[in-house]
Amino acid sequence: MKNIQAIRTFALTLALSAGAVFAEEDKDENVAFATLPAAVQNTILAQADAKGATVGDVEKETEDGNLSYEAEIIQKDGKKFEVEVAGDGTLAKVKADDDEKEEKQEKDEEKDDDEEEK
Repeated sequence: MKNIQAIRTFALTLALSAGAVFAEEDKDENVAFATLPAAVQNTILAQADAKGATVGDVEKETEDGNLSYEAEIIQKDGKKFEVEVAGDGTLAKVKADDDEKEEKQEKDEEKDDDEEEK
């Protein structure tokens, strides 16, 4: 009986520990641009300047122990894209903003629905 209780206690402890590890693995938090490392700031600004755009929200992300920053870049025409920069300032990725993709998908779905109704 004591062995069963010990096994249950061990399993519960293991499960709680694993949950804490996974919670620590993927963290996103909004940060002020001025608090970013200089190399990260320079990379983000270079991307924004190249498009004649401004920097919007910036998130600090930790995934699988890797630190990166994701910045929203807003162009003069209102279009947005995101820049992902590694903690050392290396440009990792430039991608279309997910909001714009979702809006386009919704419009496409509405168009498809309208066509089906006809």
